[in-house]
Amino acid sequence: MFQIGFILKIALLEGPALFGIIAFSVDGNLSFLIIAGVLLFIITLQKPTKVNIEAVLNLSNEQRSIYNTAHKKLK
Repeated sequence: MFQIGFILKIALLEGPALFGIIAFSVDGNLSFLIIAGVLLFIITLQKPTKVNIEAVLNLSNEQRSIYNTAHKKLK
């Protein structure tokens, strides 16, 4: 569920950003490019972190222990 929500959130930000880039290339209006840049910056801030994932998923202590063990194996 976390992955689906994350992908949906990024897609809803990415669509208008791509539209802004295309609108800039067609129209030449710099405001479209600025809006696209702001949206792309917001996308970079949405990077999932370990703390954020634990908070969003509301894990129990047992689930958190399993997650931490799996997370350490990935490093």
